[in-house]
Amino acid sequence: MDKNQTSDILGLLFDISKTKANDAFNYWVKILKEILPASQIEEVERDSQKYQELRKIICEHELIVDSAEQAILMTCRLSRAKTALFWKEKLI
Repeated sequence: MDKNQTSDILGLLFDISKTKANDAFNYWVKILKEILPASQIEEVERDSQKYQELRKIICEHELIVDSAEQAILMTCRLSRAKTALFWKEKLI
């Protein structure tokens, strides 16, 4: 969402002008950036070597998915396996 849309939506939600919404948004973003820690990527994005190391670690990290997503993945894999078995049997 670009800044203009964010300001429009905030203005509508809080019944204020787009300019006031934009000013308030930028005010709080500045404060939150000072209070909250930076993400690991933001901390290393200027150092190419550290950035590549972090990307490697992130890519190797096992993702945890919820049970609904697991069911969808299993259904897709089962469907692909059945299709592959069908074609293998047809070729034999």
